[in-house]
Amino acid sequence: DADAMIRAHRALVRRMGSVELDLTAARFAGPVVVIELDIIRGSLDLRLPDGASASIDDVTVYAGSARERRKEPPAEGNPHVVLTGKVVLGSVNIRGPRRPLPWRR
Repeated sequence: DADAMIRAHRALVRRMGSVELDLTAARFAGPVVVIELDIIRGSLDLRLPDGASASIDDVTVYAGSARERRKEPPAEGNPHVVLTGKVVLGSVNIRGPRRPLPWRR
């Protein structure tokens, strides 16, 4: 639900399969949100609202990657999402909101 309140600490456990987590329309309980990852054979595609920052320094990735895909992500935004935990045989991608295609406006 896009209007869901995102608590300050969340756990995301996944075995075999990817997760698309779109937080662009979410309401956050506080300025910092910690998402603990435990993903095996899957990936996380995380979408954040404009102005939000993210930290992937505390994510351990085995046989995969963790990347910030936004062109100019803020260093300290609001909210600030801290990703921790591990991803095995998968990846973590941080993206911004979906933009409408120019020909579909």
